[in-house]
Amino acid sequence: MLVAAVVEHSVIPTNRSIMDGSCDRAGNSHTQTLQDTVQFAQQAKAPGYQRFWVSEHYSAPGY
Repeated sequence: MLVAAVVEHSVIPTNRSIMDGSCDRAGNSHTQTLQDTVQFAQQAKAPGYQRFWVSEHYSAPGY
């Protein structure tokens, strides 16, 4: 006996996020690093990212 089943597909909306480390690149000032982070966050809006997280660093070189 052959039995066919129809499965309904539903779309579950998800929120996408980005986590940025915001580390200093060699030769960049802290100001430039912050500007790069802001620019990255602004660019993330276009493809539909909902949140932009920045990680915290304590006493770590380059952060």
